Amino acid sequence: LTAEDVQVCCSDFAFAGYLSTTFLIGTGLRHLLENPDQAALLRAEPTLMHNAVEEMLRYDGPVQVLDRVVAADTELGGTPLPAGTKVTAVIGSANHDPSAFADPDAFRIQRDDASQLSFGDGIHHCIGAPLARIVAPIAFTALLELPSLAVGGLVQWQTDPYLRAMTNFPLSLGAT
Repeated sequence: LTAEDVQVCCSDFAFAGYLSTTFLIGTGLRHLLENPDQAALLRAEPTLMHNAVEEMLRYDGPVQVLDRVVAADTELGGTPLPAGTKVTAVIGSANHDPSAFADPDAFRIQRDDASQLSFGDGIHHCIGAPLARIVAPIAFTALLELPSLAVGGLVQWQTDPYLRAMTNFPLSLGAT
């Protein structure tokens, strides 16, 4: 690799870790606030934090769509895919597949199945995933300690179909 290649890779790694983490914290907090029973459960049982983060990733992960190119002739679901074929995986849909997840449209932090696909798998596993899994629990622990934290206005979403994040997430704090 050239020095420029290394610089680009380092920039990509930092950017991927930052985006994965901030998008997860934003959407995860939104779903906790919209599901107060789950937020109360997490406050009462902080040992559920790992499950909660995995459920946040499954329910509404930072990456919604991935494009790939088939490396070698293969077949998927009975459909032949020649090498060089562009394929698109809709991760957001896969994470709501009823054949893989019981009651997939429910946000449940006690869900035991951690087989969500939000960070990919294998050689395509997101390099930012470890950072998100370290930072997000710290952020959620601190945010859940705030008194009467609530959505304080209209949430606005970015328009990129590949990534799921808010461009505006107004919050309000009340008295205890």
